Amino acid sequence: MIKKREFISFSGSCPYDCKHCYTFHCAQNSGFKEDDITRLSKSILGKDFDIVYVSGHKENFVNPDVGIDLCEKLFVEHSCHIFAITRNVFTDSQVERLRELSSLMQARGKKLFVAVSISALESAAIVENTENLPTPLERINFLKRLYEAGILNILLLRPLFNNNIIPISETMKIVDLLQSNVSCVVASGLAVNDGILSKMGIPSEAFRYAAINSSEYLNGAIVGDNKLVDITEEYSKLEKKCKQYGLPLFSHSMEAANWIADSQLIEVSA
Repeated sequence: MIKKREFISFSGSCPYDCKHCYTFHCAQNSGFKEDDITRLSKSILGKDFDIVYVSGHKENFVNPDVGIDLCEKLFVEHSCHIFAITRNVFTDSQVERLRELSSLMQARGKKLFVAVSISALESAAIVENTENLPTPLERINFLKRLYEAGILNILLLRPLFNNNIIPISETMKIVDLLQSNVSCVVASGLAVNDGILSKMGIPSEAFRYAAINSSEYLNGAIVGDNKLVDITEEYSKLEKKCKQYGLPLFSHSMEAANWIADSQLIEVSA
């Protein structure tokens, strides 16, 4: 069972500058530049973990080759499961590098998970600065290419918004487009503060908020005075849509990783 995770990330401001990003004010914290791959990998030596998340306070695959370099280094030095999260899309040669790494990891009893984040289709501009990153449809096609290559891929439908802001029907359309091309789905809610609300241009009263302002998946990432949006109704509708296709849905990525690790999903051969 995959129980303990460690996050690892390059430093610097994220060029994607997504409007909803709750890690924005942490962007300078890690201190590791893209040419610090060896030092970044060695920074977690001696720590207790089963899986490393290549994720943090910025997009680590703005240059996919550098991000893949980091994943390869992490496996060489730590022989651990790796969970890579991105909003970018990769070339065919970069997908082939992931396939080769996945095959090597599988041969040694470990798994590579590649999760691609998509929050909306027509409403993407509410969440993202759309000129800065690939379109949702490009990311959907990227997930299909990963699946076709035999790579364990995960659709990250997060953050999930209240229906009056981003219609849940739009989110479910993403599931329709990918229902036979992903290993599973992870969906979770949005954390907002005054800065995030200002960047999105949405008033606070437009949201419903959770009665208990906590979410384990945000531990270690979220800072400052934030409120967690209540997406109970939206998640329930999404859950029904995923059940329609027999597609596993999780509210936490670790649950997804463990389900995949325990399943008989076929990966690429060595």
